[in-house]
Amino acid sequence: MDGRIDDLKGQTAPALIPLVSDNWQKVFSWRWTGPIPEDEAHKLKALVEQAHAQSRQLRFWNIPDNPATWSVLYAAGVDLINTDQLTGLQGFLRAQKSSAKIENR
Repeated sequence: MDGRIDDLKGQTAPALIPLVSDNWQKVFSWRWTGPIPEDEAHKLKALVEQAHAQSRQLRFWNIPDNPATWSVLYAAGVDLINTDQLTGLQGFLRAQKSSAKIENR
């Protein structure tokens, strides 16, 4: 089943709800104008860590579909990035992996 953020507070087994997927605008007040505020960035990172500690994946929907958005989600460790621009996201993710390889040398 596809869970919601509130399911991270419950005791439902990750085998039953392996993915937590929610509407960005119900969880966060930041609407993608300017840089993400520090408190919202901390909240996002905490949700990622909480989901991962429970062996769950995290995804948000109702987000802008562009590289700036993908960058915020990728940097925070969000597992699945919602998009209708598959080729664009593929290029973005490949560039991130290439950058990581260069940094690890």
